[in-house]
Amino acid sequence: MVYRLCLLVALLLQVTVVNRLAANQLELKNADLALSESTGKLDGWRADLKTMELSTISSDLPDGVDSALRIKPTKSQKYLGFISQGIRLDGKGGSFLLTGYIRTEAAGQALLEIKLFKDRKELKRIDSVRVTGDWQKVNVPFESMDADSMQVLCRWNSGDAQVGKALDFAALELFTCDKSLAIIGDSTVQDYAINSPKRGWGQILKERFTPAIVVTNYAAGGRSTKTFISEKRWEAVLAAKPDFVLIQFAHNDSHAKDRPESTDADSDYREYLIQYVKEARAIEATPILVTPPHRRVFRDGKLAKHLDAYANQMRQVARELDVPLVDLYAMTKEHFEKLGEEACIALFCSDSDRSHFSVEGATLLADHIAAQLPTVCPAMAEYLKIK
Repeated sequence: MVYRLCLLVALLLQVTVVNRLAANQLELKNADLALSESTGKLDGWRADLKTMELSTISSDLPDGVDSALRIKPTKSQKYLGFISQGIRLDGKGGSFLLTGYIRTEAAGQALLEIKLFKDRKELKRIDSVRVTGDWQKVNVPFESMDADSMQVLCRWNSGDAQVGKALDFAALELFTCDKSLAIIGDSTVQDYAINSPKRGWGQILKERFTPAIVVTNYAAGGRSTKTFISEKRWEAVLAAKPDFVLIQFAHNDSHAKDRPESTDADSDYREYLIQYVKEARAIEATPILVTPPHRRVFRDGKLAKHLDAYANQMRQVARELDVPLVDLYAMTKEHFEKLGEEACIALFCSDSDRSHFSVEGATLLADHIAAQLPTVCPAMAEYLKIK
């Protein structure tokens, strides 16, 4: 079921709610963000009009967007400014995705935020990336757990530097989703700030899916198969009960043996991979293994074999346990060696960094994974924008 919420009067923020789960209906309150002509207040949304000016803009917008809500802080505040909308939930849990566009005029930041509540007590808050500068589309995937209500918030810095400067929000969409996907891995997979030269393939891959699936990137720099578990990051993934899990580790597993994150490819690395697979299946999730991409280290025109043992062990585990596998190691070997060492530099975040990828490099990896997923895991095909 799709509800198109029309935007009224002078203030408008496009909001669409897509309900795919009939048992999990949402109750929305004045999602059109219209000021009441009689009271001058933003009915149904919490907003302190003494600290902000609101208006509508209809030009210089992202493609496909007709209008946006412009907010200008009028008073410096210690805490983030916000407008918020309350939504009732049924407490049965579900997968959701909030998306929208944000732009900031000042050197401040703005974001979208979800707060989940049960019996009026806050359970959790989930933030989008923080946006500074031109229009950026942001995503906030989340699981509602047993929450009985939630808030959708548009938030922004409102210090001295932001007073009188425009913060624009547009095209908010809230989807209930059929499935959820968790991505786990290291710094070659993780999300980075928009102004960082680095990108992880997980950050790019999220955009390759339709809103029918919630995609959460749990990857974190410096982690290995061992430390992702010991730090209880894997425990958090299992608690979220995703339907699919993409798993890539090896870069940090291959560190010197005296490092706490180090593992041996043929012993504990293998054992940890088997643990991930079995524990994912125990919660009825489908694990998908992803071999690590090559580092940009060449010897006589050929890539060094630093991660060969780890990639080979992951392939072996995939065969033994009948696990879907996407082979980034093979793809990057072929692609990088074809380009040559100098041409490969553009795929990495700097001339000196041989492990972390640029937008171009992460996009290459994400596109390869997206292209392979329908073949290795046909159940995911319907959730990809390009099949």
